[in-house]
Amino acid sequence: MKCPYCGHDKTSVINSRPINNGESVKRRRSCPNCEARYWTLETVWRQPITVIKKNQSKQPYERNKILKGLVRSSEKLKLSMDDLERVVDEIEQDLSDEMVSEITSERLGNLVLEKLKNLDEVAYIRFAAVYRRFSDINTFLEEISNLLEREPSSEAPKSLDEEDPVANHRQ
Repeated sequence: MKCPYCGHDKTSVINSRPINNGESVKRRRSCPNCEARYWTLETVWRQPITVIKKNQSKQPYERNKILKGLVRSSEKLKLSMDDLERVVDEIEQDLSDEMVSEITSERLGNLVLEKLKNLDEVAYIRFAAVYRRFSDINTFLEEISNLLEREPSSEAPKSLDEEDPVANHRQ
């Protein structure tokens, strides 16, 4: 690694530590020529993904676009930014595992919906309404009835009313 200060091409690693759940390595380096110390960050280079839009135009995948949609769909819900980041991380990991270099916007949107359906049903409906361009109340009702027909998950969050009714009456 070249020293960023003097350009010397033989620097040494003083310290290394994993960051981002082991996805990256932060290294403390030292230059024997100018004695400068600095940090470097080593991450795996992922192949860029191209999104193919409905009109067949192509554009680079942008993580922040998905995150922005997730933030909008989860406003005033009990989802943290960490939850939303995790959804995007999972989608990116799925695409990386499949070694995808191109993906249709339709498939990408469906991946987001799949992850949201298991995380929060209200956020799912909100995202679906925008993504699928619901045009009337019947489309909403159809999507809600599809959600109600699926098997109830044993880990579904309880509403405040469903928690302990006896404890709620004691307060």
